[in-house]
Amino acid sequence: MTASKSSAVLGRESLIAGVASVGILAHLWLRWGTDVSLIVRHLPLYVVLAAGGAPLVLDLGLKRGQSIYQPFAAFDDADAGFVNLSAHTKEPSSCFA
Repeated sequence: MTASKSSAVLGRESLIAGVASVGILAHLWLRWGTDVSLIVRHLPLYVVLAAGGAPLVLDLGLKRGQSIYQPFAAFDDADAGFVNLSAHTKEPSSCFA
């Protein structure tokens, strides 16, 4: 990652963290500092969840055209390697015996 991309990502993550902090503080103030309905008290949390969570989830799912399930491919490759390794041994493995 280049320096400009790194600073852009850091700036975006800092913005998301700042929005989350303001939303949490607004929620706490509405909860203990005012006498408003439950829906109004939780509204800042929903805004933070949508404004901060959606970009992060989209970034995970759409980054470089990769699938969100790609990390699980490593488990599939490792499992295939163990199966092939046990098939080429002359003696049965102790876990299969």
